[in-house]
Amino acid sequence: MNVLIVCSGNNYKVSAFITEQVASLKKKGIKADFFLIKGKLLGYLMSVFMLRELLKNSKYNIVHAHFGLSGLVAVQQRICPVVISFIGSDVNRNVQRILSRIAMRLSFYNIFVDQRLSKKMNATKSYSNIPFGVDFDKNFFPMSKKQCRKKLNLNLKSKIVLFSSRFNHPDKNYDLARSAVKLLENVELIELSDKYSREQVCFLLNACDLVLMTSLREGSPQVIKEAMACNCP
Repeated sequence: MNVLIVCSGNNYKVSAFITEQVASLKKKGIKADFFLIKGKLLGYLMSVFMLRELLKNSKYNIVHAHFGLSGLVAVQQRICPVVISFIGSDVNRNVQRILSRIAMRLSFYNIFVDQRLSKKMNATKSYSNIPFGVDFDKNFFPMSKKQCRKKLNLNLKSKIVLFSSRFNHPDKNYDLARSAVKLLENVELIELSDKYSREQVCFLLNACDLVLMTSLREGSPQVIKEAMACNCP
């Protein structure tokens, strides 16, 4: 089977949960290529024509789009059946939910990472609720806190709280996290920024005393599952 993955390619970086899912598919003998959408509105509009041209000359069995807006691009062609994975913000944000519903109606099948999302979208057929998994053996597992702090050059004696995302992500509600940590003495709040590799994220989760999530909205937060895999409260 040949699968074409359609997703955002802004910042020249594909979300880790997508690349890890594709790696799992390849282990099963499924071939997968990426079609990356770059830019905002104009980029998405141009991608519709580029995707059509690509599929005319290719032999893909399925197009798998991640996020509703990528799904809306994918369903603008009728050459290849489309499966869409809805992750969270594409359903929880009002404007994106409208566009996601259009994509959902036109797709062959839909996947929601949490049943609350499928209910909010009023999905009634051709869908499944499948959360993203965590690789306990390769990516996330308990390690020595002291050793992980040394690897990341973190203070060995201080109390460290890890914010669940980067500080400037509007949906993650950094202001509340900062206010909460200010109630404590001698506690450092650090961000889970894009600069960390997946291996370093495992080190970070093992190095910190706590993961704090204060999001305004979430789908099926992967960082919480990863923290649990590392025995981080």
